[in-house]
Amino acid sequence: MKLKSVDVGGVVIKNNIASAPMAGFSDAAFRTLCVKLGAGLCVTEMVSAKGLIYKNEHTQDLLVLNSSENNGGCYERSTFRKRPRDYARRVRKRSACSV
Repeated sequence: MKLKSVDVGGVVIKNNIASAPMAGFSDAAFRTLCVKLGAGLCVTEMVSAKGLIYKNEHTQDLLVLNSSENNGGCYERSTFRKRPRDYARRVRKRSACSV
């Protein structure tokens, strides 16, 4: 496989290897291991918009990225269709997620 950098919405990822968002697995330790093994992008497990709205501590903990994660992605699920940008802003306030 040929490694190449990827541009995602203006964020340049060093290569085209990414981890998938896996519930119960994509915690900070797993993502750190993926970065050490060469992943260009690591994604958190699915984060509930409802948990962010109600300021659930566990939900907010899922958004924490390690210093080794230069580019990180947050996978957010919402049943609220009215204001997706509001939820994206909440994620950006609580996390260093790039994508």
